[in-house]
Amino acid sequence: MGVGARTPLVGPQFADDLPSKAEIFEYWKGRLRGLGCRIDWAEPGCWACGFRYGTRYDVKGSQAGWDKVLRCWNSIPLQRCHIVARSLGGTNDISNLFLMCRECHDLAPNTSFPEIFFEWASAQSWDARESAKLSAAFDAFGVSGVALEDFAEV
Repeated sequence: MGVGARTPLVGPQFADDLPSKAEIFEYWKGRLRGLGCRIDWAEPGCWACGFRYGTRYDVKGSQAGWDKVLRCWNSIPLQRCHIVARSLGGTNDISNLFLMCRECHDLAPNTSFPEIFFEWASAQSWDARESAKLSAAFDAFGVSGVALEDFAEV
């Protein structure tokens, strides 16, 4: 390789040997409700906070076949996240993978205890997180009281 040439990223740490999002969905579809996590087969979204990417990835038509449902789940930009992190001994097994938005993936706890992960995931709320961001922004600009009430009306 010449000067400035980049070494290609190869090796097991960079191999994409994770199951597809559709395979992860199929594995978890009947298991998530018992863990307190959100899932709607026809409206793919983050299993932790419930964030959805609008209707772009929704399953269209009440008569859509199972292959259409799986295609929608494969196409949504959710991240395949480890329940128990690889650095803590977690595997790429389908039972250790969870579909989340980027923000939840960034916030997820690094733990070797799946129970802690699922407790964290079930406590997430996209609406509450966005409300907290707006509140912090209003505070930063000194918007409060009557001005905040006026803004709420808009």
